[in-house]
Amino acid sequence: LAGVLAMGAFPQEFFPRLNVTFSEFPGTSKSDIREGMRLVDRATFEGPIPEIVESVIEKVQSNMRTAGQIEGVYRKDLPDYPLVAIREAIVNALMHRDYSPDARGTQVQVNMFVDRLEITNPGGLYGAVTLRTLGQAGLSSTRNQRLSALLETVRTTAGGPVAENRGTGIAIMQSELSNSLMPPPEFRDDLASFTVVFRRRHVAPAERYLTALSRVQQELTERESASTAQLMEELGLSRTSIQNAVNKLIESGIVEATEPPKSPRQRYRIVRS
Repeated sequence: LAGVLAMGAFPQEFFPRLNVTFSEFPGTSKSDIREGMRLVDRATFEGPIPEIVESVIEKVQSNMRTAGQIEGVYRKDLPDYPLVAIREAIVNALMHRDYSPDARGTQVQVNMFVDRLEITNPGGLYGAVTLRTLGQAGLSSTRNQRLSALLETVRTTAGGPVAENRGTGIAIMQSELSNSLMPPPEFRDDLASFTVVFRRRHVAPAERYLTALSRVQQELTERESASTAQLMEELGLSRTSIQNAVNKLIESGIVEATEPPKSPRQRYRIVRS
């Protein structure tokens, strides 16, 4: 099972629910319905664990807002949640979840609310670790030993290991949130599940939120033109997020394409009056 999850082509062929679901809710709870809308966005991620981790991070990044704070002549991007902390929480959820037969019908859940992000996995804390001792140096218990060892070896597309497997995940989350001047992560534990809660970063008066659409528009305003690849590199957004934003700007008459559709030399620019 560990080998299939870490290195298989499509583990869900054999274990359909060993995946990750993403849901974005319009309010502060799953029952909070705004104007008949139950979900703002949702997605299901499948494949081996290394692919799932990267896909979930990309999805969370594209759905959270990024504040922009001007410092001198430069703008500093301040996301709702630090991506490094999110990555550690997702890796921990997949590496330490309960994979026993009775728990294989339950997936890892990533739920985004207007005020927080929650990552929940089947199975509570394992071994000698408790909520009180969670994150203490030198204290770690591994439910899935073979999987942990494999994820320490398997590489991501960026070249690094999926997991360090040194019991540092919680400490990294705490450090990243502290450096971002955000509240520490919250943990909920019971026999059936374990949940990490990140509270959304407080927005200072000097900041303003920039969605993917507004960030693309601002970037194009500062250029004569740009390709999709250049926008991805400058903004750190996925190709899908960039393309969706560009399409909406074109529909609104704000942006225009410089080449025919599907041209490999395609670039985009602000429509000048």
